[in-house]
Amino acid sequence: MSETKNKNLEITMQPKYSSKRDKDGNYVVSYSIGIDGQQFSKESKAKTHEQALNQSRERVTRSLMKEPQYESKLKQVKDNNIEGLLGVNPSVQETPEQYSARKDQGPTPSIPNSDLGFNASALNNVDELEKITEEQSKVIQNQNNTPKKPKEKVFKKSEKFRNHVAWVKENGDGQILDGNGRRHLIEPVPNYFKRSGDAILTAQSFGGIDNNATIAFTRDMSPLRDQLVFSRDISKANYVSGYSNHMGAGAIDIVVGRMAPYPLATSNKTNSNQGADSGKGRPKWTVAPCFNTIKGQSLLSTEKLITEKGTFSHPGMMMDAARIYISQLTDIDENFKLFPLPNVANPTASGKRTLVPTSAIMLKADKLRMHARQDIKIVTGGPFETINSLGNRITVNNGIHLIAQNGINRDGKQVPQHPMVLGDNLIKALEEILQLQSDTAQALDHMVSVQMIFNNILAKNFDLLPLPAGTTIPNPFKTIADYFATLELTFKTRFGTFFQMVNNFRANTTYLKDSGKDENFILSRYNTVN
Repeated sequence: MSETKNKNLEITMQPKYSSKRDKDGNYVVSYSIGIDGQQFSKESKAKTHEQALNQSRERVTRSLMKEPQYESKLKQVKDNNIEGLLGVNPSVQETPEQYSARKDQGPTPSIPNSDLGFNASALNNVDELEKITEEQSKVIQNQNNTPKKPKEKVFKKSEKFRNHVAWVKENGDGQILDGNGRRHLIEPVPNYFKRSGDAILTAQSFGGIDNNATIAFTRDMSPLRDQLVFSRDISKANYVSGYSNHMGAGAIDIVVGRMAPYPLATSNKTNSNQGADSGKGRPKWTVAPCFNTIKGQSLLSTEKLITEKGTFSHPGMMMDAARIYISQLTDIDENFKLFPLPNVANPTASGKRTLVPTSAIMLKADKLRMHARQDIKIVTGGPFETINSLGNRITVNNGIHLIAQNGINRDGKQVPQHPMVLGDNLIKALEEILQLQSDTAQALDHMVSVQMIFNNILAKNFDLLPLPAGTTIPNPFKTIADYFATLELTFKTRFGTFFQMVNNFRANTTYLKDSGKDENFILSRYNTVN
């Protein structure tokens, strides 16, 4: 825990915030800061991430300013922003799971300054040390002599670290079952959370070895209830999830790598986890489908990964490595925390979004690939699909949306969606713009031509004397000026407009005409979108 001194105010944890979305699409931001060993947190809800973050930060600041011990110290804070205080850094983002885990664990235990009568960290010289009492000196010595907890090693998968628990040995010859040669591989696999009526298929169902690959014939599930995901006591699990108590909510869950990256079959609270078949007398892990990555789970963080290479701390995170989820009735975007679009749900008079469940298929993994030997079509709606599987009429034209980073960048700010460009229309628009430029150039050229004729007449005229039938010789200065004006208009204007028309033609043929060879053509020759 970092410590920063601000006069008599000690920042024991720099500001942090977590952000998530509720069912109505609102942002829920939890803002925390540690002062004098105590954690202060507030939560706010708003339609945008920035509003929720500002509100939660202001609530924390106002609550601190109401504390008598901090009131005088926070007078310099402006706009109810604690981050404007000297020594307070800008807030950094953490996951909601990390916030919940820290909140459950409470503040880090330490000897409070009130027990000493002063701030021990403020002792900077011998004179200050001579002023402390014998009792205070003993407290400081005990605090300094307290052995620090050694930093635990964290396991990371690699070619050398192929197993995160000890390999299982085969009875008889003692060979390890690690998948080498003709040996099969045994690894820890958590139980699939099974409800009444579910059928769970693994390789073991057909006489093989379960290597964490499952097909579940079940009913709709939702990850919104934490007790459905983490529980050593199966009786505490909530068996009603999503639309599982509705008719017409059947689901098929095809998943590999449940509880990744370090799945466990049993808890190792009382002994080491020796693979998947051991763990007698220890509670087994039963895990429901994990649609989204969970971090900072305190129950999982207490587990150990014990291998032949040493003992490692479990990082307290889990996910299902790859999944195809098919449901007849579900809230697919909400369950998988996908970026909500304005037309996904119908807004009500109160401004809240009304969830409309539908059938859905979800594919999720580290990477997704589709490869067709000919073409790929992604199609929505159409004149033959005007009613969905619930019997509801489809009244809007639904589109195709490409959403990078799930609509939120690494700074936690929402990235807006933009309409895609229609290539043919873009070409028509650019051609018209170029035509307008060409018309302008031709008009300018015509004007210069007329001006040159006029200048030529003016330069070669004869001035009349104020006498009847009297004339003068041509003005030599006007003649010289005509030559220079004609040359300048020719090179700087007429040639310029000519080259502009040439460049317009080149741009038109380079970018807007498909010659079959030019790589600068602005449209893809293979991909289309509507």
